[in-house]
Amino acid sequence: MLERLKAIIVNYVEVKEDAITPESRFMEDLGFTSFDFMSMLGELRTSSTWRWTSRRQRGSAR
Repeated sequence: MLERLKAIIVNYVEVKEDAITPESRFMEDLGFTSFDFMSMLGELRTSSTWRWTSRRQRGSAR
């Protein structure tokens, strides 16, 4: 999973894959803007096989 995520991250910011670790912080360490981050999340959502649900869909009232 980390290798797949690294391949996606390098498409959004100028960082080498070997600089990305599980401890890397998106904005502080990798240079993401909020737009970069939200765009990447959109790509992950459309390209993944995971089922993404909101809190409302799960029945959480928060």
